[in-house]
Amino acid sequence: MQVKILRAIQTKRITRVGADTETPIDVRIISASNVDLWELVKKEKFREDLYYRINVISIHIPPLRERLEDIEVLTDFILHKMEERYRQNIYVTKDAIARLKSYDWPGNVRELENVLERSFVIAQTNGTNKITRKEISDYLEMLGFDELQHSFNDQADLKQENPEQKPSKILKRTEGEIIKKTLSEKKGNVKATAQALGISRNTLYRKMKQLGIEPDRSLYR
Repeated sequence: MQVKILRAIQTKRITRVGADTETPIDVRIISASNVDLWELVKKEKFREDLYYRINVISIHIPPLRERLEDIEVLTDFILHKMEERYRQNIYVTKDAIARLKSYDWPGNVRELENVLERSFVIAQTNGTNKITRKEISDYLEMLGFDELQHSFNDQADLKQENPEQKPSKILKRTEGEIIKKTLSEKKGNVKATAQALGISRNTLYRKMKQLGIEPDRSLYR
């Protein structure tokens, strides 16, 4: 396929399927890739001559996780398209936007669009056209994403830790400290603690079990 594309770019001619004559073309090519093509060239998995043919002007678009400030603007754009399709107004709460900004978006903008549409469908089943933090959180927890991981990354000062200590151990210790602190503030009330942390009770119970945290309220009075 790479050879055919290269030939078409070089000769500016193509042969239609089933035809035996070439057809001249006058086109401009815009291509995108989610992998490093130069790395593929070095591994001889992508033709070098084709790489130089298509790489005349390069525009690097950073992944969504590196531009979380764009979440709100992108959400407005996506919701506008959804409003035209569903023919009704759609709203999203500030808490929901904050929840969206806590995720690292491995699927980039397409995943954001999927999350918003799915969340809206769930909201509709609840008789509302407003997307809240709950709909967003339910979806991300289903993926196995733990919202706590991101807040812990921000709060843990890894520079002051022993460089030989594994980051996962540092993260778990910080995670446990935050859960204990919130439990103490909520007098051992697991439901209130889960709400304060923005996660479900099941998720909190699971984390407490993993970290060996005692749920007994008497310990936090």
